[in-house]
Amino acid sequence: VRQGIRDINAGTGISYLMPNRRYGIKIFYSFSMVKVEENGGIIADSLLNNKENKAREIGVRFQEASNNTHNHHIFLRHHLSISPKAKEDKKSVNIGYLVHDFDFNATRYRFIDNVPDAAYYPLFRFNPDTTYDNIKVKQLRNSIAWASFLPEDTLPEKKYFIHFSAGISHTFNQVIDTLANFQDNQLTPFGFIHIRLFKRLEIKANALVTLSGYNSGDITAEGKAIIDIGKENKPFHAIDAEIKFYNYSPDYIFTSYVSNCYNWNLNLKKQQTIVVQAYWLFDKYQIGLHYYSLNNFTVLNEQIQPYQFEKFINVYQLSASIPLDIKGFGWHAQMYLQYCDESKIHLPIFATRQSLYYGLPLFKQALYLQFGFDFLYNTSYFADAYNPALQQYYLQSDTKIGNYGYLDFFVKAKVNRFVLQAKLTHFWAGLFGRNYFVSPHYPGKDLGFALGISWRFHD
Repeated sequence: VRQGIRDINAGTGISYLMPNRRYGIKIFYSFSMVKVEENGGIIADSLLNNKENKAREIGVRFQEASNNTHNHHIFLRHHLSISPKAKEDKKSVNIGYLVHDFDFNATRYRFIDNVPDAAYYPLFRFNPDTTYDNIKVKQLRNSIAWASFLPEDTLPEKKYFIHFSAGISHTFNQVIDTLANFQDNQLTPFGFIHIRLFKRLEIKANALVTLSGYNSGDITAEGKAIIDIGKENKPFHAIDAEIKFYNYSPDYIFTSYVSNCYNWNLNLKKQQTIVVQAYWLFDKYQIGLHYYSLNNFTVLNEQIQPYQFEKFINVYQLSASIPLDIKGFGWHAQMYLQYCDESKIHLPIFATRQSLYYGLPLFKQALYLQFGFDFLYNTSYFADAYNPALQQYYLQSDTKIGNYGYLDFFVKAKVNRFVLQAKLTHFWAGLFGRNYFVSPHYPGKDLGFALGISWRFHD
């Protein structure tokens, strides 16, 4: 009970490009309004496992709580070619483009609890009888860049090329909560380069550094190399290597937060993350090795307080993506093996998402019909618990979830550009017990039915 969601989204956009590509503009606007009934999870997980208890009769922790989120987003990008016009019988010289981006985001978060549970919340700073937390976040970003290419350009079929861009952005941030009005300005130079050599080697790199404001000193540096080791007229075959470095401030909510039930003001160190990845790519198959090094990693601890691990944490992961299609039959699998050397950072050792299906054309190939199963599974682990008042997850070591497989049955029908999909979700719910949770104290959905329609009116 009390798990209803109202989710309303609307958006529109317009774009124009001059025939000679000297000027182009794109404008997008979106609005979202989400209301979530927060039930705080069921009172005791054992109540779900007892088949005599009907799911909708199991007691929940919160009786009159909700989260409301409103968001407005405006994005504008336009460019101007600064290359001289080509003269007759002469090849044009590409000097590049000036690109200006304008990005505005305004979000309001509102948490309401008309019957606060004194046993759940650590304190009541303003009112023990009702909670009304209201936070407004605004971000306005302008950037100007010089680029040798347009972002929407497809990659040229050349043996070699160089694409690069560089610029600077200014960002204004504002956070208004119950007692404070935080705002700052940030300047961030950035650069990007993409090189292809001999049609076999591609190198990508980008970097940025923030010079002022809350994120002053933040650094992002990413590099990637792809080596094509395949043969002509054969499936794509390549080795992909990536390395990334991030030096960044913890999210603002971890350093300063004031509400009716939570309050802290902390000086936290910058976090550092190093990511090293290698992939073997063959046609649509992919196997990856991933390594993550985390320093000063910041989380909410068991007491729902910001906490930094003042040591290096190492995470190792092996991933595989396997798509098999043979005479109408298909099996697509994504699988992960992972390990973390910090006992308080909990990950499932194994996780997988798989699809098994069969498809066939009917009525002289006018209709394509496909039916099959989707399967989702991960091993048991101490998953992070959810706090509705903060809309954040926190560490816990009391309750394990997982070691349960979700199985859905689906049917898809396609006629030209019209696609109809029907899905029977979690159709064996309760058959092997009801120990299925998406996070501690939050049960997964029971048997359900979903219907989707997609109809494109143009190519």
